[in-house]
Amino acid sequence: MKKIILIAIAAILLQACASSTSLLRKGRYDESITKSVKKIQKKPEKIKEVQNLEQAFRIANQKDNDRINFLRLSGQPDIWDEIFKVYLVMKNRQERVRILPTEVLNHINFKYVNYDEEIVS
Repeated sequence: MKKIILIAIAAILLQACASSTSLLRKGRYDESITKSVKKIQKKPEKIKEVQNLEQAFRIANQKDNDRINFLRLSGQPDIWDEIFKVYLVMKNRQERVRILPTEVLNHINFKYVNYDEEIVS
């Protein structure tokens, strides 16, 4: 029993210590974005974190936009709940990144999107 608890604690600690690069490689884009944003807030000059952020942000948004387009083209009547949820995820992701310094936002080619308009339309 003690071994199981120790293994569980070790797994949690290892997961918490995952770098934004490893999260990015594993396809955990939103977690990578969160980790990069925290590091960039402390040290905006961290080039590797800015690069990780740019890549994770671009890929995550592309995947979500692809999903929305697929759902719209599917012709299914019950797609709107999922589309709404995907737009909310994108809006939250954008808000996490939007707080960074202008130089970082320019470097990652950040363009503000009004997701409220997208959700309503």
